[in-house]
Amino acid sequence: MMAQFSNMGQNRGQSNSQQQVVEEEPDTTPIWQGMNVKLDLGNTIYTLATTRAKRQQYEIALNCNLKNKLYPTLEPGCGLSQDIAGGGNYDGQGGFMKLGVDLNPLRKGRNKYYALLAGIRIGLGLQQFSLTDVTLNDGYWEPGGVVMDFPSTFRADCWGEICFGLQIQVVGPLTMGWYGRIHFLFTGKTGDHQPYYIPGYGGVDAGNFSFNYYIGYRIDWPEDWAARRAEKKAAKAEKKAAEEKALLPENELPYTL
Repeated sequence: MMAQFSNMGQNRGQSNSQQQVVEEEPDTTPIWQGMNVKLDLGNTIYTLATTRAKRQQYEIALNCNLKNKLYPTLEPGCGLSQDIAGGGNYDGQGGFMKLGVDLNPLRKGRNKYYALLAGIRIGLGLQQFSLTDVTLNDGYWEPGGVVMDFPSTFRADCWGEICFGLQIQVVGPLTMGWYGRIHFLFTGKTGDHQPYYIPGYGGVDAGNFSFNYYIGYRIDWPEDWAARRAEKKAAKAEKKAAEEKALLPENELPYTL
């Protein structure tokens, strides 16, 4: 019996020691890990190609890297649309801003260059649009129809997005990445005529999915800049000392106090 109790005590001690070994080390990664400035090429090229440049949208993105886990993101841009819609000529242009955050769900292999991203956005689009040469058919009063122009109208729209993306390093500070987005328009129909296109959201009658392909540049935190400057300064001083030493006669050392 005594032997069994002693064995049980040893087993408990071993299990406790194993549990202590399994405990993860604290995360010592600094909070700030730099930021990325990115230019959207995918959605811009796709929009220009599919609409024959009748619709254009340009967007940049800035995201901050916090502990390689959280990425607060700001995405400003502008867009315009000149097309035939609603039985007339549609002309709208304006700007937009999207604000949100991405989460990197990877637990292993996290670093400041590679990230698997999932996040949300809230977007606000502001524009001025007009409809001209709109034909309204009235078989009783005007058999041939009535041509009308709707005055220029200011419009603000709000929507949400669910995003999934990937960010990788190309070479040095250059990065690239992809985003797939699902849109949810919050604002409804108001006024006599509705916008055919919303900057940042896309065509109102189009699908609620979009794709972005980014080329980016990673900006290090100023502490990294200071460390690089110190390294360059030390290398320059070492090179200068070597050049001065090479100019001295053989076996002659520089005079020092």
